[in-house]
Amino acid sequence: PHTPTTCTGTLDYMAPEVNVCPLKRTPADNKENPQMAYGAAVDVWSVGALAYELLVGFTPFPGGPPATRKGDPTKSLVFPSSFSNDARNFVLSCLEQAPGDRPTVQQLLRHPWVASGLQRQAAPVAAAAGAPAVAGQAP
Repeated sequence: PHTPTTCTGTLDYMAPEVNVCPLKRTPADNKENPQMAYGAAVDVWSVGALAYELLVGFTPFPGGPPATRKGDPTKSLVFPSSFSNDARNFVLSCLEQAPGDRPTVQQLLRHPWVASGLQRQAAPVAAAAGAPAVAGQAP
């Protein structure tokens, strides 16, 4: 199986565990070191960084993720008052420092912020197709 151990990507969206991977000289470098491997949680971090940027206008950690594992780097993030609690929770859950504390992609798809957006998208499509609108939702 493929074990990702490469420090590659754009720093503004890079998860902390990717940022600490050493540079490699050959593709096989570090493949036998399980402490260098990372998983899908790095993509969840990137989704959180991108969501924050799309909503606020800049990335949460310009120049890359915090290098330290001490403290909560998200405490320094500023959220506009127009952010819903669900949007804030979505972003913060994606940007958990420890990979195991981040939600899975499947959990993100069921997150209330995503679910409410999908419901809002379904109503106009249903109305255009002549189907009844989603109960309790304005067109």
